[in-house]
Amino acid sequence: MTPIDGAEDGCPLGLPCLTWHFGLFAVLGAVIAARYATSDAARRSPQRVLGMVVLVIWMFAAGTEIAQGWVEGREPQLIDWVANMAGAVCGLLLGSAALRLLFFDR
Repeated sequence: MTPIDGAEDGCPLGLPCLTWHFGLFAVLGAVIAARYATSDAARRSPQRVLGMVVLVIWMFAAGTEIAQGWVEGREPQLIDWVANMAGAVCGLLLGSAALRLLFFDR
């Protein structure tokens, strides 16, 4: 994410940047939940695949924060990484619950 001209602290709509970090990664987590729910590998070994999913999300969140060191006007921050991870895990949990309600609890 690059800073947006005119946006305070580089985040649009006047929302705190942590809200954007959380929200964007929550969407990512929900999309991953949909893929996880339809995965043959997850059906065979759900705990192992879920562990790998969380590890990949962790690495992606860390990678985006580290990459910000090379973007003018941005800097990596631990609190942003925590917001990324919290959003992704919440999205994964809420997406999984929504899928269960929609397709499996009938």
